[in-house]
Amino acid sequence: MNLREIVFSENREINFIESSNIGGVICPLIRLRKDRIYLYGCGQDTYSYINFFRNNGIEIAGIIDKDKQKNGMAVDGITCISISDAHKKRIGTDNDIAIITTSFFEGYQQQEIVNSLLEIGISKFYVPDNNDRLIVVGSDWGEEFHGRIKYYREHINQLEKTFKRLLDDESRETMKEYIRLHTECGIYSRVQIDGRYKYFFGKESEGKAERIWKNIDNEIWLNCGAGIGDSIFLYFSNGLKAETVYAYEANERKFKSLCYNLEFLPPELKKKVIPINEYIDETTIFGDDKNRITFINADIEGNELALLHSLSSVIKECRPVIALCVYHKKDDLVAIPEYIDSITENYATILRKYAGAIKEDRKFSELVMYFVPQERLEVFENER
Repeated sequence: MNLREIVFSENREINFIESSNIGGVICPLIRLRKDRIYLYGCGQDTYSYINFFRNNGIEIAGIIDKDKQKNGMAVDGITCISISDAHKKRIGTDNDIAIITTSFFEGYQQQEIVNSLLEIGISKFYVPDNNDRLIVVGSDWGEEFHGRIKYYREHINQLEKTFKRLLDDESRETMKEYIRLHTECGIYSRVQIDGRYKYFFGKESEGKAERIWKNIDNEIWLNCGAGIGDSIFLYFSNGLKAETVYAYEANERKFKSLCYNLEFLPPELKKKVIPINEYIDETTIFGDDKNRITFINADIEGNELALLHSLSSVIKECRPVIALCVYHKKDDLVAIPEYIDSITENYATILRKYAGAIKEDRKFSELVMYFVPQERLEVFENER
């Protein structure tokens, strides 16, 4: 499929059913009895429940919530009805069943919710257990990612512009699969690059890692979001050179770990690293090296675009290699390359996907976009 077809795909990759009450028993019963289904609780998991039931051939009749302020809200086309309004609408019939999705179904609240349902004429209900919740929410992305799909569809022309500016087939296939895993609620299915190469190299082939950009001996590296120092240790262990590394970490706890870990570097490398416990913004002073920065990387939880704004003059003057995480915000794949275009010329754009933490079992993290000035480009050479 091309990018546009992927963005507007209605396919869904995964539907977990086996050994689950909600998928293996409740959904078949609802279809057999032709029950009308309401969700009780309009919260963060509502999108996931709607999509789970739809994927099982069941449409939700409405959402019920005790919060009057949610009355009339629409979630993916399903209207929320407050309990007080539900009385007026007389929604309860013998064929109605409520799926109680709220996470607050415990203690006295159980009786309160059941009584509310009985008062509006709904006498049947089902409460998903922990396994059900894991299956429903774990097999879907929830509201945040449905918002991302909506954004992708509304900005398809800008996404296609980003796609066309990508340098190579690996970048283009990476972007298509990354978009697909969101639109089809799936898992990233391409081979991910070894995490130790993140920011520095691409995929490994025949024992050699793909060189994306040319490292220079006097690299002045602005390491944004240095964390505990892992990227610094991996940088040097990958055989890369640097004159100075400015390691910025705003989190105080991580900064302490960073400083502790740096003590274990060989002295000749340790003296090159300057740890700094602060956020980078427009007031940041980079000292004498401000006009010599040659490499910038950032994984700063969605503040990458703000970082670029603060470094615009540095980027224009120094033409550094830039490696940014572009998975935190829904507009990263549009806004970040657009801004780079607005302040630079003759930069190549490359996209690579790295293996993340074990907990990221959906594999949507660690997407890195490289912006490499033509004079530093080395994407097709495998020299290691």
